[in-house]
Amino acid sequence: MLKTLYSLTAIVCLFAATLAQATVIGVTVDGVSSMTAVGETENRAALGGALAVKYYIPLTDTSDCVYGVSCGTSSDSGSGGTLMSMFLMFDPISTPAGYTLEILFEDLDLIDVNDPVGFLETLQVWNSVGISLTGLITDIASSYVVGNHLTQQLLTLNLGPIVSSPLWLELTFSASYVHRGWNTPEFLIATVSSVPEPATLSLLGAGLLGLVFIRRKRAQSTTI
Repeated sequence: MLKTLYSLTAIVCLFAATLAQATVIGVTVDGVSSMTAVGETENRAALGGALAVKYYIPLTDTSDCVYGVSCGTSSDSGSGGTLMSMFLMFDPISTPAGYTLEILFEDLDLIDVNDPVGFLETLQVWNSVGISLTGLITDIASSYVVGNHLTQQLLTLNLGPIVSSPLWLELTFSASYVHRGWNTPEFLIATVSSVPEPATLSLLGAGLLGLVFIRRKRAQSTTI
């Protein structure tokens, strides 16, 4: 009976810890004033088979634009210079806690990882009130980015406490090319996750200790 109680306690602690660390995910893209998703998504083997946002960074030298509204959903040609805003809409966040953002790009052509030569892209991440979370990212030396010429990952960004329904973040892209050329489709996935709090870590620790205790007791019983 006592062993059963210990087992149930350990399992409950582990389950509670898992719930406390549940991920809040969002991969839909939208205009800032609309709840309707725009653009396309596609399953990408290079991103682990995930459903990724498909986009084109404009090369036409025109005025700045918004993805899915006036640019970014089809290929164009030129030498670049246009700034494209992309608004990522995440699932509602109702629990006040700290959150982090992670974005995985299939191919982000920053300085030192750009292909072809002479083709460069830049990136910046903004919160819903227009404050930059990263500053302008131009090269692989940025503290936010790791990867190679095939895959770059935007490292975890601390978003701080959030309660939002839904949560909006903005990415701004720009491309430049020393020649005149056509752009090709690019892909990204994005995730917002809750930060484990001390209480969550305590629950996880209690659950693990409980399972260790049970295992030792069983080992002792077998020995006897």
